[in-house]
Amino acid sequence: METQPKRLRFIYRWVLKGRLDYYGNLLEPGERSFLTRFFFKRFGLARIPEPTRNHLLELKQKGNLVFALKHRSRLDFILLHYLFLESGLPLLTVSAELGSWIFFSLRKLVNYFFTWLIARLNFWGQYQEEYWQEVKKRIERGESMLTYLIYPPRFTTRYLHPEQDPLYNLILWQEESEKNLIVVPLVIIYSKAPEREERGLVDILFGKVNEPGVLRRIYNYVYLSLTEGAIVEVADPVNIREFMERKDQQGLNRQLLTHRLREHLLGHLEREKKVILGPRLKSRSQIMTEVLQDEILNQELEQIARDEERKLIEVKRDAARYLDEIAANYNQRMVDFLDLVLTWAWRNLYNGIEVDESGFEKIREIAKRYPVVYIPSHKSHIDYLILSYVLYHRNFFVPHIVAGINLNFFPVGAIFRGAGAFFMRRKFRGNRVYVSVFRTYLKILIREGYPLELFMEGGRSRSGRLLLPKLGVVKYMVEGYGQLGLKDLYFVPVYIGYDQVMEQGEYLRELKGGKKTGESFLALLRARHLIRERYGKIYLNFGKPISLQRYLEEIAQTESKESEERYEKLGYQLVNEINRLTVVTPGNLVALGLLASAKPARKLEELKNCWGWLYQYLIEKEVRLAKSFENNRDWYEEALQFYQAKKMIEFILDEESVGQIISIAQENRLKLEFYKNNIIHFFLPSSLTALLWLNFKSSKEIIVNYKALKQMLKFDFLWPEIGNEEMEVKTALKFLEREKEAKAELAKNFAGPCANFLESYLIVLRTWLAFSEKETSEQEFLARALRMGEQYLKLGEIERVESISRINFQGALRWLEDENWLSQQAGRLIINSEAKPQITEKLNWLSSLLSGITRF
Repeated sequence: METQPKRLRFIYRWVLKGRLDYYGNLLEPGERSFLTRFFFKRFGLARIPEPTRNHLLELKQKGNLVFALKHRSRLDFILLHYLFLESGLPLLTVSAELGSWIFFSLRKLVNYFFTWLIARLNFWGQYQEEYWQEVKKRIERGESMLTYLIYPPRFTTRYLHPEQDPLYNLILWQEESEKNLIVVPLVIIYSKAPEREERGLVDILFGKVNEPGVLRRIYNYVYLSLTEGAIVEVADPVNIREFMERKDQQGLNRQLLTHRLREHLLGHLEREKKVILGPRLKSRSQIMTEVLQDEILNQELEQIARDEERKLIEVKRDAARYLDEIAANYNQRMVDFLDLVLTWAWRNLYNGIEVDESGFEKIREIAKRYPVVYIPSHKSHIDYLILSYVLYHRNFFVPHIVAGINLNFFPVGAIFRGAGAFFMRRKFRGNRVYVSVFRTYLKILIREGYPLELFMEGGRSRSGRLLLPKLGVVKYMVEGYGQLGLKDLYFVPVYIGYDQVMEQGEYLRELKGGKKTGESFLALLRARHLIRERYGKIYLNFGKPISLQRYLEEIAQTESKESEERYEKLGYQLVNEINRLTVVTPGNLVALGLLASAKPARKLEELKNCWGWLYQYLIEKEVRLAKSFENNRDWYEEALQFYQAKKMIEFILDEESVGQIISIAQENRLKLEFYKNNIIHFFLPSSLTALLWLNFKSSKEIIVNYKALKQMLKFDFLWPEIGNEEMEVKTALKFLEREKEAKAELAKNFAGPCANFLESYLIVLRTWLAFSEKETSEQEFLARALRMGEQYLKLGEIERVESISRINFQGALRWLEDENWLSQQAGRLIINSEAKPQITEKLNWLSSLLSGITRF
């Protein structure tokens, strides 16, 4: 500033040494006053998540960054100043409109005070103008400014003197600059507890936790920053140049543009906050009241009372009782408690969680605007916990989970209910009151904007394969969406996989015909030995979100609105996407190779060839592979060591070649079958084609028989495409024919993984022929099939113990029913004795196909 002051000239010359460039809003990165040191020591738990930091660094490459908070706060500024400094982000030195002088050293504070006093008495307008020029220079050289979108004391100043408004100046500077200016809204979260609709006395007096008054803000920093740690997240950034060039902004003056930019940024902040904290939380009683007062529900209850000739009060009493059984009771303290327990559990039980980080950004963008329903695969009880845990640690609001009523036992039921689970009965067909209440509860949750989580398979997969979808709850969601008239709702497929599931012993017992053990507190105590083992890694992938609005628009062009097929197609689209997301681990591929042969032992060198072919096939199909495959030529070594440690395989010295032989006991084949089945869907077309290639010469015969096998196995596997059989066969044959010298060996290794399923069907067909009675129960049929399977294995008429599977037999029964070779009436299986010729023909056909890999 070249102008000499007329007043306080002595201070200007002798104290300030002729300088008037001390500004109360600029905090240098090297400032180490008492207050900065005090706060910096207390910010140890505060953090900017790594994905957020990387996102900011990417934005920095696109232009100069300016940051925005919703409310003014010097404490928020000093926190961000510290975090940006520690994280290697652009230096945050400017606190627009809100002085940071409180953090100055004493000497600098004195200089600033005298500068401010001289400027105020002599040339205040010029001083302010030069302040904004200094801010502009700092932004141009890569430093950052923090501005506050809501600042009541500056409301009049911004209106009368827009040149003092930071956003106004940013628009002005963008007009003059070729480099982009990007405004990044920031959300500082002190507590992940969602905001409640009812405000307590503390909230009224001191403000909400995440929108605090002065006293509560001090409490946040003194207490919460020491115990929980603040988290900084980024809302959608706004490129000012692009904002100004939008059609709806053309012709507006700068002041109006500034107003619209501020409103635009506030909208981004609110949407980001909703992703992290969820919608405003209503109490359990509020939600239940809104469900029971729903107009459509009450019309349905009145109709039920008339149809069943019951008193309306009795029907309503049932409705209230069912709702109390169903409804969640979200409690942030319970979520925080579970977070502590699960953090300990994952560290002690698993070797890490591999997560598809890129999927979070897609979900975050959707969750800002629309309700989200997560659709995970279901192989373990851990699924209920792991998805919520991962979302919570990526700063998403945890979803409300549709859980089976079997989990509502002491103390697990109360814990899950407090973490957002709500319970559904396994069977309620014919109970119209229950259906109406459950459907309405879902609708209210969707209306309120709660994210939901639904296991579409209905129950855990005991076989490792993805189960066919159960569509009832999806149907209720689609109906609720239609009644609410929402803009959209998104389904997000999620794959959850494991190196080893904790329930392996339980699944083996059920596959052999044992009864399912009910969940209870005593069962939980008996299972405590499970926490003494380690189970490898967990894998989690997010698929392409499916817009319900877009799906219904597409389906409306081909189906009537009342068509049940629209639910079925949606369900299969979701589960096929989950199948596509499957992460292939070394353990999966090793298990598939080990079970390709029925022999109790194979030479390691033979297996290496097999694994090499299988791996190459996956590479060509561009399947997702676990990180364990990266830069690791001998990827199978890790899996072999894991299975050896779990006593599933045994190494034997090959005396002939001084190599190694891998031996598998029969009971361990059943354990490995689960992990083979995790990825069998990738190999199914090539496996069936290889088996047929060993039996038929012409491609026409192979295609005809391939279609027949695909039709037969449709209740066991999810086929992504129907009618594409010729292309599937040609693709598989092309891969098989690349090996000129070892073509038969390659074909047998590929054919082996599907052989046990065909043996299962062979057992069921022979069981059908063995029944002299015309009717039986499904339980008796399955029990007899299990006994006959054991008999055939001992006689050598089947070769694979894993073919003696209750789940495989159930798929075969559904196929027989679909072919009208048996039917169900009043819970009984009716055997169609006239189908004996067809059954015999299918039996001979399967026996002939399997002969191609006998004794392999």
